[in-house]
Amino acid sequence: MLSNHENKLLILHRHGDRRPVPARLCRLDMSDYDDVMALNARVYNEVADEDIYVSDNSIERNLSGEGFALGVRAAGVLVAMCIFSWVMEDMAKVLEGTYLEDWPLESFAMRDIVVVDRDYRGNGLHRMLIEASGSFVPSRRKYVISTVSPRNWASLKNVLAEGYYVVACKKLYGGHNRFITWQDLDDPMVISRHLPLKISAKDLDCHRQALAMGAVGYELERRGDEVFLRYGKGVRRSKAIPSLFGDEDSQAG
Repeated sequence: MLSNHENKLLILHRHGDRRPVPARLCRLDMSDYDDVMALNARVYNEVADEDIYVSDNSIERNLSGEGFALGVRAAGVLVAMCIFSWVMEDMAKVLEGTYLEDWPLESFAMRDIVVVDRDYRGNGLHRMLIEASGSFVPSRRKYVISTVSPRNWASLKNVLAEGYYVVACKKLYGGHNRFITWQDLDDPMVISRHLPLKISAKDLDCHRQALAMGAVGYELERRGDEVFLRYGKGVRRSKAIPSLFGDEDSQAG
């Protein structure tokens, strides 16, 4: 799978520079640890706001087998990466208090980190890594979760565009608000009913109320300088046709 990507040259552009930069998608492992930590530290220091990005993860364990990682190297330098985790205690913390917490942990994988060096943003690498990583998730791990800051709407837009849905909103990483997004790789969710709910990024209590009612966030809408999350009722694709004629609405089940 990955070899097909490796045989195809990616052409990127640095921010503000039209000159092409050759790049390749690659698997990352412990031999890339120093580069991974360096990129992670750069992004963390650039953001400088833990309400948006927290460098709280299990990178070494992920690279050693409790997960996997993909990266993009431009001119030999790691400029973007996507790290998946199935460290049980990390996933349990994310799922705790949500309706997903009683589902078998062994059936989950967590997209823990997706970061892009600021000099290479605008090349579509964030979404490309999310899309490419799906084929590397073990088949027994049919559900993928991730956390996104309610203030990081650019990342949330990419996540929703790849078929994920907002299913919860809770505090994590020392008290920072996070949306929890979810996707079923075997039987994806679709929106069976669009609700008249468009909630501003600032109204976290309203988001929590909508999610508690069984709605899921599925699309962003911009009005001037403000961004809203649209909500609907989700149903598994396998149940989508009967739900059009009956009431099979459910949050994820």
